[in-house]
Amino acid sequence: MEEKQLIQVAFTPLQFAQLIAGVSNGVPCTLTFYNGKAVPPCPVLTTEEARLQAEFQKSMAAMGKQCDDLLEKARELHAKPSVTKADRNAFVMLATELVARVVKGQPYMAQCFAEFVEAAIAEVKAERASAIAGQSSLENSPVDPSSPKAGQ
Repeated sequence: MEEKQLIQVAFTPLQFAQLIAGVSNGVPCTLTFYNGKAVPPCPVLTTEEARLQAEFQKSMAAMGKQCDDLLEKARELHAKPSVTKADRNAFVMLATELVARVVKGQPYMAQCFAEFVEAAIAEVKAERASAIAGQSSLENSPVDPSSPKAGQ
């Protein structure tokens, strides 16, 4: 009788370290095969970070378009033998709008940066706490990891 693989799981390096260190009563993992069949991957959820990044890219693309428009208008004005007062006013209006958008965007960019830093700090703290917990559980282990019998 041929044996069939029932399950297969995947761990991140941190999850695997927690598993072998016995840090907790359970470790999350990803189920990749169940009852011999591949398990479809979980749908990718749009996170707040992804939403903010998409919003920021859209905003920067719009600002880039405005810069291109302003540059094109400046080239048109530069090529004219004589510039009218209406041309000068239109150029000033375009430049004023661009500056206003950049200045208005600064708080948004600062908020995005602050959120990124906050998330990075939280992740580092979690990894550090996990590493400390893993180290302390290894120190309390009855098997000396440096002994030749530890790997057997």
